[in-house]
Amino acid sequence: MKKKKIKVVEFTIDGEMALGLTAISLVDKPAIESNFIALAAAKQHDKHRVNFQFNGVNADGEKRMLYGPILIPDKLILRVNEVGEEYYMKMSSETVRKLAHSYQFNHLQGSTKIDHSLAVSGCMLVETWIKEFDSDKSVGFGMDEPVGTWFGGMSITNDAVWAGIKDGTHKGFSVEVDLVIDDVEEVEVDISSEDDDDAIVSEIEKALRQS
Repeated sequence: MKKKKIKVVEFTIDGEMALGLTAISLVDKPAIESNFIALAAAKQHDKHRVNFQFNGVNADGEKRMLYGPILIPDKLILRVNEVGEEYYMKMSSETVRKLAHSYQFNHLQGSTKIDHSLAVSGCMLVETWIKEFDSDKSVGFGMDEPVGTWFGGMSITNDAVWAGIKDGTHKGFSVEVDLVIDDVEEVEVDISSEDDDDAIVSEIEKALRQS
């Protein structure tokens, strides 16, 4: 074990809300480390059941909906700054809520990209909500994210994008966002050379609770 100092940066939206979320991307490795689910229509012989599998489902009958977390409050995400230094970033539940609301106010529901580069049409955020209770709708989809998480439901009418979702190329949502630094905290944690990122995050969270 060795001691290591790790910087944790909390970001927030600016006071005038001139900055904020500009697009949602479909990516293969979402930074929040939580994938969406692709919702297909129930098979014809059982209209009361939801089928999350694509095998045997007629393309014409697919609902073509994605459900998943867009932002998770206090989630520690590893980042590297412009000079190559690693740090962990996070956002409060209040910032997550403001970003979710500003996205709607700015009419950006159709602002979707692939891997933060290619803008695509036919991908519309038609459902959006903040998890308020443990009995949230997201739990029914098998997603166990904390209260305060921003969830979205995206309708996909673009055939090429839907094909990428079905074959596993696109696995989750990722945001394009401009924020300002709200707070910087440095914590000292015990780290082993065998520790993976989950173990390091756990140690950081423990140190933050004790600070």
